[in-house]
Amino acid sequence: MLCAEELYGYSVGRTLIKDDVLYMNHSCSGLRFDFSGTSLTATFVSSAEYCYDSIHRAWIAVYLDDSTEPYKRFPLDCEKAAYRLFESDTPVDTRITVVKLTEQQFGTAGITLLETGNGDRISTVAPSDRYIEFFGDSITAGYGNEGELSHGFDTTEENGYLTYAPIAAREIGADYSMVCVSGMGLTDSRTCDYVAADIYPKTDVFISDEGYSFTRRPQLIVVNLGANDSYYINKDQSYYELFESRYYELLTQIRSNNPDAVILCCICDYWDARMPQIERVVSSFCSDTGDTKIHTLLLPYVRNDADYGSDAHPKISVQYEIAEVLLEKINELGIF
Repeated sequence: MLCAEELYGYSVGRTLIKDDVLYMNHSCSGLRFDFSGTSLTATFVSSAEYCYDSIHRAWIAVYLDDSTEPYKRFPLDCEKAAYRLFESDTPVDTRITVVKLTEQQFGTAGITLLETGNGDRISTVAPSDRYIEFFGDSITAGYGNEGELSHGFDTTEENGYLTYAPIAAREIGADYSMVCVSGMGLTDSRTCDYVAADIYPKTDVFISDEGYSFTRRPQLIVVNLGANDSYYINKDQSYYELFESRYYELLTQIRSNNPDAVILCCICDYWDARMPQIERVVSSFCSDTGDTKIHTLLLPYVRNDADYGSDAHPKISVQYEIAEVLLEKINELGIF
């Protein structure tokens, strides 16, 4: 039986302990450990305002070993309840990954207790020497990537585990963390009260003002922002210059906390009007600071209607295409 404090040592992604709960609210944040035994049960808590709303429930998935098909997948539909994560008639040795498939603004997910069967045991997994941090919006979060263009968003169709970020990281054996919020921009945000500069330095700004520790330093940070800013720039040109100044400030913020990482500034080509601005900011920042480890990359987007998910967001098939382009750039830069 493990409480929240004890579980923190098995956590992946940005997690936060608050009121004896280990919160795993970010996409693909959660737990990873080696398990030997027959039974595993976790007591989860979730936000009361969302858990009875089927459109915005937090969803959890359990993966065994290296599979990308979940062993279990379920919504948190109660404020507090126990959920069976694993069970077997005979003892099994397996690696278990428990992650939140949905993003932090759509329902919280926290664990208060993890219970094993008699004689069962869990042990830590050695971290990879490769680590990537992803900072982005709905495309990174997987908004509607399992949905259809014909209908709107539902968290049952948001799968953060099958976006370009985890796909690319798993391909090269890298650990990763995801900080991504649908609608987030640098100048303004369409679905929440926070902009990128508010979200990045906090562990989980939606539930706490606690700053993130940045104790584990990634070799690569992928920033995929600017799509939502296009909405504001197209409505009001005063946002054009604001976007560039905010992007410069974000690079300053990221670099101050990650002095040695390669920073890759991306945007999908549907919003290619932002790329000259991003390139200008990167060039200016590197000229001002002497930084030589910041690069830009234009990523692909949906090419035909069949590849659109909910609200015209890319389906999983497109996420694999984005991952392929990202991996080519990582290889070109020789980061790992």
